[in-house]
Amino acid sequence: ILRRSTPLFARYREILALPGAAAFFWWGLVARVQMGMTGLATFLLVQIEYGSYATAGAVLGATSIGFAIAAPLMSRLVDNYGQSRVLRPAFAFGIAARVGLVVAAMTHAPVWVLFCVAPFFAVTGSQSTLSRARWSHIVPDKHALNTAFSLESSLEEVLFIAGPALATILATTVASWLPSVIAVATLLVGGYVFLSLRATEPPALKADAGTVPLTMAPVIDGYFHRVGI
Repeated sequence: ILRRSTPLFARYREILALPGAAAFFWWGLVARVQMGMTGLATFLLVQIEYGSYATAGAVLGATSIGFAIAAPLMSRLVDNYGQSRVLRPAFAFGIAARVGLVVAAMTHAPVWVLFCVAPFFAVTGSQSTLSRARWSHIVPDKHALNTAFSLESSLEEVLFIAGPALATILATTVASWLPSVIAVATLLVGGYVFLSLRATEPPALKADAGTVPLTMAPVIDGYFHRVGI
C-alpha cells in the first residue's frame, strides 16, 4: 500500500516495483505507440498515394466504423476468455489487415479494397484498457491504483501528442508507408510481448449481465478522439 504523503515520482517507482508491473507497463506502452500514429498514418498514406483527401477521409471513417462494431464484441470475448487467448489470433488478424492496407495503397489497388480491409484494424482492440485491467488486477489499494492510472495517462498522452507529429513528418518527408509500418511493428512486438506476460493477466471471468466490463472502453478511450486529425 502506498503512502499518500510519498512524492509523486517515488509513488510511480513503488507502483512499478510491484511484481510484473514494470514489464507489462513498458511493453504495453510500446504497443500503444501505434494508437497515436495509426489514424493519421492511414489518412496520409491514402491521401499521398491516391491524391484524394476525400478517399483518405472515407477510409479513415471505415476504420472508425470497424471500431464501433468490433470493440464491444472483442471486449466481451476478452472478458469471457482472457486477454492472451483472444488477442493472440486477433492481433495476427489485425496486423495482417494493416499490412494489407499498406500493400494495397502502395500498389494503387482499387479503392474498394481499402474499404474492405480498413475495418479489420479494430480487432486488435485498445491496449490502454488491457493495461488498466492488469493494474486493477494486481493493485488492491485504491490510492495506489489511482497512481497507476495517473502514470498510464501521463505517458499515454505523450504518445498521443508525439504520434501524429511523427507520422506527419515521416509520411511527408521520408515515405508515405513508413508511419504505418512503424505502427504495425510496435503493435507486433509490444503487443505480443505484453500478451506473453501471463502472471499479471486478469482471470477470464464471464461479465455479469447488465454490466459494462472494464475492457468495453476502447470505443471511448482508445480511438475516436485520438485519430490524430
